Amino acid sequence: MIGMMAAFLVAASGTTFAAPPTDADIEARLSAYSEAVKGLSRDDRTAFAQGRAEAAKAAIADLSIAEASAAQIEKLREVLMGVPAARESVNARLAELSAGTTMDAAKAAMLRLDYAKVEPGESPAATQAKFSAMIRGLYMEAADHPGMGELLLAGQGTDLFSRLRMADQSWFADGRLLATLERLLTLKLPGATAIRAVSAFEAMADEDSVSPEAKERIRGLVLARLEGALASDDGADARIKTGIERQIKFINGAFARGALIGSDAPSMTFAWSSTTAPIATLADLKGKVVVVDFWATWCGPCISSFPKVRELAARYEGYPVVVLGVTSLQGFHMERKLEEKTSKRIDTKGEPAKEHELMGAFVKDMNMTWPVVFSQEEVFNPEYGVKGIPHVAIIDPAGKVRFNGLHPGSDAEGKYNKIDALLKEFNLPAPEPVPASAPAKKGE
Repeated sequence: MIGMMAAFLVAASGTTFAAPPTDADIEARLSAYSEAVKGLSRDDRTAFAQGRAEAAKAAIADLSIAEASAAQIEKLREVLMGVPAARESVNARLAELSAGTTMDAAKAAMLRLDYAKVEPGESPAATQAKFSAMIRGLYMEAADHPGMGELLLAGQGTDLFSRLRMADQSWFADGRLLATLERLLTLKLPGATAIRAVSAFEAMADEDSVSPEAKERIRGLVLARLEGALASDDGADARIKTGIERQIKFINGAFARGALIGSDAPSMTFAWSSTTAPIATLADLKGKVVVVDFWATWCGPCISSFPKVRELAARYEGYPVVVLGVTSLQGFHMERKLEEKTSKRIDTKGEPAKEHELMGAFVKDMNMTWPVVFSQEEVFNPEYGVKGIPHVAIIDPAGKVRFNGLHPGSDAEGKYNKIDALLKEFNLPAPEPVPASAPAKKGE
């Protein structure tokens, strides 16, 4: 199949591949790669991965990477990423293309982040440190590129913001990144780019190395860009308008304003609950420690965490602690059974009563031993900074948020210690402490 694909590429492009690639060449290669992958069996994952790698290798056979444009390399990303041996030549070409001052040169600088490669260090940790330093360096080269502003204004280069999810404390240490972001965020960004700019704030929201004042400056700039985009022609696009409005709610929420931890828990109103005695609002649970688990039936990681949530609920049965599964109307329901791996999608759009009813069965079928509620507020609750699920917040008996952004499926001991400490702080009964985990023996 691969040999036939290469022949097809030659015929489709009508040229030899020693010459600079044309856009038609690139489209032919992509089409043939797509067809080759489509014809692979997915029954054996290893065989499928090997077949896809062979298809990628065949798709760039005789491709003159040294003469490809940044736009062509961007189009071929999936194919090129499947050929590790091409990484060095692609990176070299992008380095050459990034040397200019245009927006295309800035795009090439951004693309270099995809093809970064370092030689192994003395240890995995040393290798990771080298790689992290390289990525930060490449990122700053792209962010400070003279063509970056033009690229962002053109509605491109939005990866500049989303890639900040890779940032760690070291990225903000010298203040250079903050200064660059502040400069770029003064630009009147188009709607889709302004939406992605929220990632600039998210990257530093939990970083202690960034001062509250700096966080507030970035938050204010992002908000200004969102509001400006909403008032522009971009606000007329329904899809973009919805995205902007959602991000404005987030950036104005308690979490983003730094007003969540230690403050009164943002209110939630519940339209349905799985309990015999309905839970109408979050305030109904005041006087207890409330472990809020934001989730949805379609969320695989949420479902995978159920055993740990079940254990947590069992530990605090009979104590003033409520584990509360919070979701919201999704317009569909994923039907599942505890002992079955398959799921079935059921449309519930415009039928909240149907979605509520299905949830009642879901709770029983999945042995959810803790109460579940449908919140009037979106499950991706901006007040709590919920950008992904599952997401756990812990509220103390006085109704104040004490912990946020935890994962229900990890560090059970850590959550137990947090909850037990809150119970003791409020002179409430608590279960026996969990024995400290024994340190792993050498070689284990």
